[in-house]
Amino acid sequence: MPTDVLFDLGANVWPVVLSEPWRLLTSAFLHADVIHILFNSFALLAVGRVLEVQLGSARLWVIYVLAAVGGSVCSDAWQAVRGQPAVSIGASGGAFGLILLGYVYASRVPERLGSFAAGLRSWLVTIALFSLLFIRELDHAAHLGGAAVGALFGRQLDTRPGPDPHPAWVFLAHGLALLALASFAAVVMRLRAGA
Repeated sequence: MPTDVLFDLGANVWPVVLSEPWRLLTSAFLHADVIHILFNSFALLAVGRVLEVQLGSARLWVIYVLAAVGGSVCSDAWQAVRGQPAVSIGASGGAFGLILLGYVYASRVPERLGSFAAGLRSWLVTIALFSLLFIRELDHAAHLGGAAVGALFGRQLDTRPGPDPHPAWVFLAHGLALLALASFAAVVMRLRAGA
């Protein structure tokens, strides 16, 4: 997809994000092509289905969104440091957040999730080597930012199986869903104003 179209649809670009902060979130739902969305969808499905059983839908959604936004913030910081604005899109910041969330969380309970942690460790090594060696145009800063958010949550979440999560998670999940809708509404309003 052309860069100008991605920009119009809400891609994350420094310093534009300072006046249009919704780009921190909308960019996580944009993809350059079918291969891009398939890779991210596969990662989210493979990791997310296991984590959803362990953590529930509300917690998983909240952590995904925060990891995606954390990836966007890290991407913007890297663009600002380099002084080279770039269009950043994709769910991979959030996906890396879930992968690190899963790895750290599962490593804390090896008796229950040891094989899941081992599988994710292999994924991390493979993805890191492949992306660093063969795909130069990836937004590595977004991957690292999302991964850091996921790892922090993986370290802090309670690993004991038990009752449903605290109701605050559900409230946060609903709030972030509304924020996502509002972000896309801002994109539509911007497009209509420019038409």
